[in-house]
Order: sequence, then structure tokens, then C-alpha cells
Amino acid sequence: MIMRNARTPVQYVYEGMLWIEIKYSNGNGDLNAGGGPRMDPIDDHCYVSGESLRRKVRDYIIRKYGCKSPFDILIRSSESIEREDGGNLTIDDMVHRVRKDAGLGDSADYRYERETGQKASKKTAKKASKKTAKKASKKTAKKASKKTAKKGSKGEAAEDRDGDLSPPDARRLQDFVLENYVDTRLFGFLGKTGNSPLAGVKGPLAITDGKSVHPVVEIQQANTRAMVTRESDKKNRQQTIGNRTVLRYALVQHHFTLTPNAARITGMTEEDFHLALEAIINCWTGDMAPHRRVVFRGMWIFKSEKPRRPVPYDWTDIVPVTCKLERPEEASRLSDFNFPTRKDELRLDLLPKGVEVLDFKDIAEMIGLYDEGVGDVEAAE
Repeated sequence: MIMRNARTPVQYVYEGMLWIEIKYSNGNGDLNAGGGPRMDPIDDHCYVSGESLRRKVRDYIIRKYGCKSPFDILIRSSESIEREDGGNLTIDDMVHRVRKDAGLGDSADYRYERETGQKASKKTAKKASKKTAKKASKKTAKKASKKTAKKGSKGEAAEDRDGDLSPPDARRLQDFVLENYVDTRLFGFLGKTGNSPLAGVKGPLAITDGKSVHPVVEIQQANTRAMVTRESDKKNRQQTIGNRTVLRYALVQHHFTLTPNAARITGMTEEDFHLALEAIINCWTGDMAPHRRVVFRGMWIFKSEKPRRPVPYDWTDIVPVTCKLERPEEASRLSDFNFPTRKDELRLDLLPKGVEVLDFKDIAEMIGLYDEGVGDVEAAE
């Protein structure tokens, strides 16, 4: 059985392809298109953003491990946690919790906004900082005042940039985040955000936007609610009708890349990578909705011992997925495609030297997918 608490450094380059299937659903809505599917206007292919897949991975890990270190999640969707006062969770709230857990206290701006409900300006932030300085010991207060006196406009900019943390404390906070939050080790996190910005780190596991391997057909649907909102709405039943757009069928292909050099920066391990693969395979069941039916269909991984990508290569030449129909937009099931599931169906003659191919059976064995408790949310709880 795979031990998630083991810490094995990433030693290989992994490049992979995965496929998901969308049926009469909107796999990933585009706000610029009124919430409809993301479409390429040139070739009528649809897109699913990489961020959508990363969000599903985070939600799966939350369901499985319940936000427990070292598999806690820093960037959480609004449905996964509620703030104590019932409000919506913000990045500032998460950074506040991280600073508290790391023993670094709140930022002055964060306290001011929570107490007053107003955005902190530089002037109010300085006042809040003075209050904090009074609570500190005389020795630290003197050091802080001397440090502030030496700072000019350049120093003030640095203070704003570092979120009132000294460089050693900022580094300590970053190390704490990477050690306890698995999504930061996988995908990195955005710095210079919120009232107490963290130093940004680029994630080693890069997941691209997915694109359908064929043109797709959009279907416009109108829905009527069972009840009207107001008494006056009974006269105009049209006000109870809502519209939505779904895809008749789409086979979407994503790519992902992981390199050991990038993983070394965040402290990502092989066990973290295995957890991410498990989440990618199993996250779709927990993400089901009445109008969102998306299922996982397959995965191939190319593994190399070189410390960088083997070659800039288009792996679709090795794993060709093509539609059997004369009109690809009429596809409605996986059997309408030439979809390789065995190694002898690949173009192995095009495979670069030193690259090992892992099919789904190899991947499942590598991550212990069928071991007791792995891939089972209830068992983990």
C-alpha cells in the first residue's frame, strides 16, 4: 500500500495526457459567454480550463483528508469552508489563518479591515502598525523604530510588498505554507496578493487547458421553474424561464508536465504526485451536478530520468486519437474514436530514447490506486 506520509523526492520527468468525456453538459462555463461552454470560434472545438481541473483536484483532497496537514489545501473553493462570521472566504482569511498557525500573528491591514469593514489605506495601516508595536516588548519596539527611521520611500514600498513581515519571517511563512499545504507544493501559489502577501512560488505540476479532439455541437435549452418568484410573475410566465447551453458530446484532452527541478523548489514529493493523479482519476464523481456529467476516460504518462523534458515533443503523434466518423461533430460515444488503451496501439517508433511509457494499468500500480484505502474517500475519513 502507498504510504502518503513518506517523503520521496521527485526524480523523474513526467509528461502526461488525459481525457475526459462530456455528455449533454457544460464541462466548464465561460463568464464571457454568459456561462456557456468555452469555445474556439475558428474550429468549433471546446475548451476546459486547467484551473477547473486543479480546483477539482483540491476539492477531492479536501473530501479525502479533511484539511489535515500535510495535505491541507490553501486555495479552497467557496463551498468547501465557511468563515466564522458566515461570510465568504477570501485569500486574506486564508493568509490570516496561515500566519496564525505559523505563529506570526495578523497583518495590520487585515485586522483593520475585519474590525472596521473598510479597506485599509497606508495611513490607517501605519496607525495599526503603531498599535501593534506598543504591544510588543520595549526591545523589539526600539528595533522596529530604528528600522523604520532608516527606511525612506523605498523602505515603505518594501514594507507594503512584504506585508509587514521581515525577510526571515516571510521566508518562514513560505516554508510553513509549502510544508503543510499540498496544493502549494503541486501548483504553487500567487504572491503579492491580499493584505499580507506571500512570496509567490511557481508550481511544478503544470496542467494545460484541455481541448476537444473534434468539433462539438452546442445545444440551447430553456427551462421553466416549477414556481414563480412573485405573485405578479404569474401574469408573465416568461419570467420563469431560464436558458442554458450544453455540449451534446465532447472528448477533451489535457496535457500535464512535472520536472524534478521545479518540484525541488516547492518540496513536492512522489507521494504528492501520486495523490494528484489519484485525484484526477477520481474527482469527477464528487463534482457531478444535474447539468454537469463529466467522466474520466484515460491517461498516458511518459517518464524520463533526465532532469529536464526529454525533447519538446507533441505526444499526440505517439498517442493518436482520431474520430472514425466522416462528420466528427456527430460523435456521441468513446467507441466513435480510435482511442488507444494498449501500448501496441501507440506509435512507439516515434518515442524519444530514454522515455518509458506508462499505460493506465502501470499508473494504477504506481500510485496504488486499487490498494485498500487509496482512492476511497470514506476509508480516509
